[in-house]
Amino acid sequence: AFSGPRIFMLCFLFRQYLKIDCGFIFQTRMLNFKMFTTFTW
Repeated sequence: AFSGPRIFMLCFLFRQYLKIDCGFIFQTRMLNFKMFTTFTW
């Protein structure tokens, strides 16, 4: 799935285009990443 540079790339893209905080992404990823990805995409 997402690991290493890829998650940071997503973090950057989210901050640039969706204005979502990187901390929110990592926190949600720990809690329920599958639900987050389903909701996002």
